[in-house]
Amino acid sequence: MKSPIVAIQQFDLNGLESLSDSTLMSYLDGKFSPVELKSFLRFKNRISQELSQHPLFTENHFINWFSDTDLSDYDVQHFLIQFAIFAENLAHAQFSQMQSIDSAQQAAIQDMISDSLVNGADKNLFGQLSLNLNGDGNYSDVKQHQIEGGLLRYMTPHYSLIAKVAEHLGMPFELLGQKELATDSTDFVCRELIKLYSHPDPEVSYASAFAMEFWMEQGFWDHILAGLIRYKHTKGISDFPVAVFTWNGQHHESYQKARMKKLEHFYFNHVVNEEHFMNAADDLLDTILLFWEGLYSDRKSIH
Repeated sequence: MKSPIVAIQQFDLNGLESLSDSTLMSYLDGKFSPVELKSFLRFKNRISQELSQHPLFTENHFINWFSDTDLSDYDVQHFLIQFAIFAENLAHAQFSQMQSIDSAQQAAIQDMISDSLVNGADKNLFGQLSLNLNGDGNYSDVKQHQIEGGLLRYMTPHYSLIAKVAEHLGMPFELLGQKELATDSTDFVCRELIKLYSHPDPEVSYASAFAMEFWMEQGFWDHILAGLIRYKHTKGISDFPVAVFTWNGQHHESYQKARMKKLEHFYFNHVVNEEHFMNAADDLLDTILLFWEGLYSDRKSIH
């Protein structure tokens, strides 16, 4: 049997190879027209081009400073505390988005996420996780769950490794994720994340999640890693763990493939208003930029 791509090669559809077999088979079955496939491919390119020009990527003063300065203990500690709060509340925001999915998916999600996250919004996810890592490279607590044909991963090492870095700085484990320690800007950003992810308009909710994943692929991990490695050498800490930033930075390509597959599924199963989608994605990126700008403002008040 010919592949879907071979079967429709007579059409002028540049980028066809990036579409999933299910979409191409739906086209062959008459569900989609060549115009619809072209519209999606054009929209996909537009998203990447326009989002990449956002000031979050072109004018992020904090990560540029963080990667190229001699960080003090306080600089690193303050960053970790605020970033852990951001990560904790992002997890809550992502779970709030799950309220709109079907019960079978919710059951799988609830099996993945700790009872504190599912049943108590005021409890601290970091406080429920143990440090179960052997060195920087052993991701021993990766839970995988099959959800309607797609693999969804819940990475407790993402949290455990942040805690591991904090441990080397002499920071109590319980400090991480505590919203009482959030600066005003971090607190505002966290509330905005919940608002965007749980928005009643599914297009706003999805565009927000898409933009978040887009941001995570764009290399900010590399800047943070550079700063932490510089700090590690300056302080002479031979076993300073930075694997969470290394791991995320090394998986951009796999993240991107998964993100584009989800975008494709959303596009062909909803009536997408492109301008509305782009505005919602911009709002999410604006929110993340506020987080970094808050950290940069904190840094200027100290140095």
